[in-house]
Amino acid sequence: MTLRIKILSEKISNQIAAGEVVERPASVVKELVENAVDAGSTMVEIDIRGAGKSYIMVKDNGFGMEKDDLFTAFERHATSKVANENDLASIKTLGFRGEALPSIASVSKVRMESRNESSENGAVIKIEGGKTLTFDEVPLSKGTRMEVSHLFFNVPARRKFLKTDTTEQNHINNAVIQQILANETVGFHYIINGKLFVKVPPEASFLQRVKLLFGESLAEKLIPVDFTYNSIAIKGYIIHPNFSPSHANYQFSFLNGRFIKDRVIYHGVLSGLKNVMSSEKKPGYFLNIALPYDSVDVNVHPSKYEVRFVQPQQVHFVLEQAVLSALENKREDFSPVEENKPIETPDEIKRELTPLPTSHDPLAEKHFNTWKSVQRGVESQSGYTSGFKPFSPSKTSDKSFKPHEFERDFSEKKPLPQFELNFDSVSPSLQFSHLNYIGQWQKSFLLFDSEDGIILVDQHTAHERIKKEILTKNYERGSIERSNLLIPVRVEVPIALVEMVKKNLKGFARIGFDIESAENNAFFINGIPALVSESPIEELFDDLIAAFSENPTVTFTGLIDDILDRIACHSAVRANQKLDRDSVKLLCKQLDELKIKLSCPHGRPIALLIKSREILKGFHRV
Repeated sequence: MTLRIKILSEKISNQIAAGEVVERPASVVKELVENAVDAGSTMVEIDIRGAGKSYIMVKDNGFGMEKDDLFTAFERHATSKVANENDLASIKTLGFRGEALPSIASVSKVRMESRNESSENGAVIKIEGGKTLTFDEVPLSKGTRMEVSHLFFNVPARRKFLKTDTTEQNHINNAVIQQILANETVGFHYIINGKLFVKVPPEASFLQRVKLLFGESLAEKLIPVDFTYNSIAIKGYIIHPNFSPSHANYQFSFLNGRFIKDRVIYHGVLSGLKNVMSSEKKPGYFLNIALPYDSVDVNVHPSKYEVRFVQPQQVHFVLEQAVLSALENKREDFSPVEENKPIETPDEIKRELTPLPTSHDPLAEKHFNTWKSVQRGVESQSGYTSGFKPFSPSKTSDKSFKPHEFERDFSEKKPLPQFELNFDSVSPSLQFSHLNYIGQWQKSFLLFDSEDGIILVDQHTAHERIKKEILTKNYERGSIERSNLLIPVRVEVPIALVEMVKKNLKGFARIGFDIESAENNAFFINGIPALVSESPIEELFDDLIAAFSENPTVTFTGLIDDILDRIACHSAVRANQKLDRDSVKLLCKQLDELKIKLSCPHGRPIALLIKSREILKGFHRV
């Protein structure tokens, strides 16, 4: 049978569009708040019930609408923000597609009221599943109020794919936090299930908003960024590289007032930090980027989180400069990074980035001079040197020296062949305590002599595996030993994670923590697992709660393996830590007692073997 092509009904078209725009309740909140901001509001109220599945309300004090426009607003591709095709090349508003309201109305029950300043009365419209039920003229204050209830009531297949209330509420919280940071002149009043979640006055600065949402302790670790080059301005904060987190929860970039997720921005920041931040850490940043509207295409995806830069290489380069300039002002307290692995550039970034400016470019010269200045500061403070020596011709006072005479001595010698060293894995039955300990290399790796060759042990991964096995055994027995702190440690968590921590206090107690709630988003840690008594408590706790934000749908019990992995990592001896022979002897004995002793909890190898033949081959002995 041949299927005929036909035009879809308006109802089905709107529901299909809703599938792109209205992914979950958080999508509705984002679209409505952006409409409120575009309307020139100075205060936005948000009320959420039942994780947004039951009820969403967004109210503003913006321009409001004419009565007749309430009908038009729910037509597809109806907008006041784009007049012609030229406007699409220079979009200045957050919304512009004219899809959000009809998409939302097609899959929910909507009540919208609005009045503009020139109208004596306002109007209220009610729509259910895309069908207008009532329209009335009523007295109202200036502004707009939008209520959305029973989301996806008429598309049960979509509602079935929504996650738990906790997960959906977390997504809404993140969307609101993004809007609070993006709109510095707008106040917010955010209520969840009848309880005030956060209140931000319109006059709150960007830094005050960061403090309110993420805590004073994080704000103290921020370095200001304020950099302008040509038509690109970067302003905001980066987390000091000494305190860079191991997760990506503190990465916020705003382009012309719009929250975006962009790899070019991330990679630009990472490039600026690469020489002063451990490769195991992630950059943290809160950055506002301003550039001409026609220099970026925001009409890439209905969610408007993704953008396309006209000149991504320039944006990347200026971000790197902005970070380096900020670091220049803080170079006196950098921790030296002794191992700088090359940053892996994702293929999609490689495609977008053309070669950066050469050294004759004034900005490139500033980049080189800034980094050399930062490097000198690190070297003078720590005695660490990068090992980089720019090439320069040799200078000698012996004028009789002739280079060709030196070369002649080696003219008959053949160049040494290229040699690649091969590593082998060690036997699972290997007894480390039976090996002959040679010594420690780079204060990170333990060298042992064996019948088969030389064995290298990564002291951190080895100790991490030992700690993980001890923690797992004790957790299964319900006996993780606790060490009570003489002075409780006060920690602050991002405001979006406060309820999660409160909900899991009993779970934390089962793994050796004693935590109690304090004011706002603060907690007191009164006790910690005895195994981690030497670890920085704030850093450990930050990493633990990151496990929940990275896996919002998983319970504490479901996350226990990941949590124990993180505790083991923080409690293990570090790279660049000197170990005496007694410590090495104990570590070997503990390794021998393990069932799994070839890899750490993250999958990295604990020991590698360089076979005797490989060594002899390198010296041309075989």
